[in-house]
Amino acid sequence: MEGKNICVVGIGGLGGYFGAKLAKAFEQSPDMNVSFVARGNHLKAIQEDGLTLMSPEFGVVNCKPAMATDKFKDLPKTDLFILAVKGYDLEETAVNLRDVVKEDTVVIPLLNGVDIYDRLKSIIKEGIILPACVYITAYIEGPGITKHEGNPGRIVFGRDKQRPDFVPEAVIDIFNKANINNVWRDDIESEIWEKFIFIASFALVTAHYNKPMGDVLNDKTMREEAVAIMNEISGLTKKKGIAIPEGIVDITLRKAAAFPYDTQSSLQRDINLKKAKNELDAIGGVIVRQGKELGLSTPVTERLYSSLKNM
Repeated sequence: MEGKNICVVGIGGLGGYFGAKLAKAFEQSPDMNVSFVARGNHLKAIQEDGLTLMSPEFGVVNCKPAMATDKFKDLPKTDLFILAVKGYDLEETAVNLRDVVKEDTVVIPLLNGVDIYDRLKSIIKEGIILPACVYITAYIEGPGITKHEGNPGRIVFGRDKQRPDFVPEAVIDIFNKANINNVWRDDIESEIWEKFIFIASFALVTAHYNKPMGDVLNDKTMREEAVAIMNEISGLTKKKGIAIPEGIVDITLRKAAAFPYDTQSSLQRDINLKKAKNELDAIGGVIVRQGKELGLSTPVTERLYSSLKNM
């Protein structure tokens, strides 16, 4: 990978955070160009005034990407795509990428979910797709403004199993120069599934009961249902031969206990706002489907998924 042209697709919370870091790091570079794909008023504000990132890491910074557009055809030949779209927009994004991703193009999807790699590979036949997961709290504060809270964002990514010969040093170097915390893992599937066990169990239960994470932990019924979902997903990993840590339920419960009591899941917020699209299928539907494919029962996930689907 030459690494001369980078594009961040989806400049929301996490896309804005990582995009701003990349754009600021290479703003004056004669060799590196960072482009954004965004839309609506957010795109218009970025085109006019650049992207502003508010972060406890460094205060407030403003950066100007080499290009900000909503049209993939306007992009220069791109060496590295970082996808920060929502799961429900992945197929549309992949179709747009299909014509611009070449054999040596690197694509890193920063989406929650355990089927992201397969969904991309079913549409994009060329390129190198590096499965990843991300840890960050960030959101759009207003048009052209992203706000980051908490610890510095971190990307964990790993090998494309169809391109095991790919050497990641060029990508790691780009992240390091942009001061982006990153970890390369050969067993990236383990990291993705471990995070998914946390995301899916609490997303489904908080959304179904419309209660914050603290209530889920303190209520016997809700806590038991969250644990049941964790165990159902763990069963999938065993069947697939994916290693996850011993005591994953206790690990996940401790992780949840570290969040503020009133924390809501993004799925819960989207359902409450009656958004036309949400990530229910990528969080619950995928568990039900994979359970059926593997001959495993996932009754609690299936019940909550069906209930939420009919809301």
